[in-house]
Amino acid sequence: MGGFNCGKSTMLAQLALLLGRARPGLQSAWVTDTAPHAERIIMPMAKHYLGGAGWIYRGRQEQKIWVSPAGHELFLLIYRVPEGRDPQDVGGQGANLTFLLADECQQLQWPGFHQFAMGRVRVPGPNGEPPWACYVGLPRWDAPWVEAGVSLGWKYLRCSSHINPATSREYIERLRATYSREDFDEKVLARPRAPEGAVWKAWSPQAWPAGNVLAPGWTHRPEMSTALSVDFGSSNPALLWIAHDPDLGVDVIFDESAPMNAGIDEIVASVLSRAWPRQYSAEAPAGTGRWIDYVCGDPAGALDARVLGQSPEGVGLGRGLGVRPILTTDPAKRLRREGVRRVSARMCSAAGDRRLAITDELWRRGLSSSGRTIAKSIGGLAWTAGDIYGPKALTHLSDALRYWGIAFWWYDSERVETLEFSARVSRKTQGGARWKRGTAR
Repeated sequence: MGGFNCGKSTMLAQLALLLGRARPGLQSAWVTDTAPHAERIIMPMAKHYLGGAGWIYRGRQEQKIWVSPAGHELFLLIYRVPEGRDPQDVGGQGANLTFLLADECQQLQWPGFHQFAMGRVRVPGPNGEPPWACYVGLPRWDAPWVEAGVSLGWKYLRCSSHINPATSREYIERLRATYSREDFDEKVLARPRAPEGAVWKAWSPQAWPAGNVLAPGWTHRPEMSTALSVDFGSSNPALLWIAHDPDLGVDVIFDESAPMNAGIDEIVASVLSRAWPRQYSAEAPAGTGRWIDYVCGDPAGALDARVLGQSPEGVGLGRGLGVRPILTTDPAKRLRREGVRRVSARMCSAAGDRRLAITDELWRRGLSSSGRTIAKSIGGLAWTAGDIYGPKALTHLSDALRYWGIAFWWYDSERVETLEFSARVSRKTQGGARWKRGTAR
């Protein structure tokens, strides 16, 4: 996805030229949403790049085709789905394409278009090269074309308007003066904003300290107090790793896991493959570089939580993580909106301080992943009714984040000058580490 005037259509024209040369005698398609866009943007690009390379236009009103000197045919298609029609049964029927280029993907119907495209891109290149496709569109959080491509192992790129050397500074400044900050950040800087009714409105995808994404290169250090927050989620758990960086004065989300159909034994094995309870450091495997100081989680998973509190297998008689979980049973604290309020205050306080951040690597990877991630949950979760948020697939990692906020950053709504550390746990139980606590704002 890319911002205004970053060169998306130019890139597609150059791809058509390169792939057309490499795949002579075959057919391909360049697809967009409307005839005006095809005439105003795509045709001038095709004339400049394809026509300049000797391609011939053989279009009629109902069909537009560019033909290369080697006989490759590129069809320009308009994808529209009339009411009552099957989204897959729209133009290009029977086409056997070797590649497909899709422009203005934010305007196309999903998942119907993806099914339409994949049902037609099926012809390998002359030397057995696989069929090929490219989807582009303007930035948005829940970009379905990104989800569709990443699920098939495609590469994902996100570019701001500045990447195009032909985009003038004056053009950028005109956009800055015309658009709201939210629209400018999304459509020019390619930082998609959260949807209306977003749960995590306090979050900003800008670089810290103005936003909540740390600069590239942040690394976790063994001496940092580290918490693992767990949402057991029936058989689809979600785990967040959060450490306190004393140098920055920030709590950092630096790792995550969201396996499907995993039970308590699988959770324990996964966690202990990358970390070890600090209080059992003497029994830790050689080379351990991540220690678990705290575990917090969902009170609905109390039975599983008790297992987590057992000693690790081979250390005593247990089969857990060796850290007693912090569970919240107070009904007032279990209200989603109350937990969200506490975490949001860490994301951005009234004074503008951002004390909760995420690593750049985890944020970027999460946005382009096909699985469940905290980046997609932060961006896509919205209030539906009362104390309920959704969609369901995005709730688990946000729930884990909320449990962490309740455990460590709960404050009394009427007496915010005191910050209650809601888990009354002993130093012995928690391995001797203490979370860096601040003053609620």
